[in-house]
Amino acid sequence: MQMNKVCVNIDQSNPEQGGFTYNQHFVAMMNVINAARLNPPDKGHNHHIIPKCWFKKNNLPVDNSDDNLVLLTYEDHCKVHKLMTLCTNDEDLRRRYIFAYTRVTNGSVLGLKHSDESRAKMSYSARHRKSQRRGYHLSEEARKHISESQKGRVAWNKGKHGIYSEETLARIRTANSRPMLDECKLKISKALTGRKLSDNTKSKISAVMMGCHYIKVNGKRVRVYKEMSHEDE
Repeated sequence: MQMNKVCVNIDQSNPEQGGFTYNQHFVAMMNVINAARLNPPDKGHNHHIIPKCWFKKNNLPVDNSDDNLVLLTYEDHCKVHKLMTLCTNDEDLRRRYIFAYTRVTNGSVLGLKHSDESRAKMSYSARHRKSQRRGYHLSEEARKHISESQKGRVAWNKGKHGIYSEETLARIRTANSRPMLDECKLKISKALTGRKLSDNTKSKISAVMMGCHYIKVNGKRVRVYKEMSHEDE
């Protein structure tokens, strides 16, 4: 097989070699590559014009010859890899191109949209993923160590005002004002069904609730608790 010939022939008339589909993103990608070929940068990243994953998928040896390599700046390298994900109809290749893009951009995929099929797969995987710590219990010594390390720790926003913008505060208010879904209510109900409080817990709740009263604030009913003194304890 003449590998160099395959690599040289990747152009707008033959985008299939590389798993690409001819569209505006393919044209933009080739324009960046051709510009770098005409005016190579002083330093940058070596980019495989026909991607390595295309060779691996087709069980072919990866071509590392000069015909299949182009020196790109970091910005152009990121741009080319992003365009690669937008000019292929092969879902498996697109997944591989997205992975390569995350490697080039150090995990950042801002502006990249996954297909509905990919989103469904990721959602299913996240919902059925088992935690590695499921069934794992901390020893009393470890729990005590964590407790001691957290004592005296001051929250980063304690006593600070004006740290959130009005836009952020509006989003927080909107999120907190949303009614709980019936599905969530049912899950909580099932989780608490059959749960019994200890006598000690009941006595603490009783002590807190005794003396509480309700007031109206901005038309809403708010519960107010009596401050306990040392004599009440």
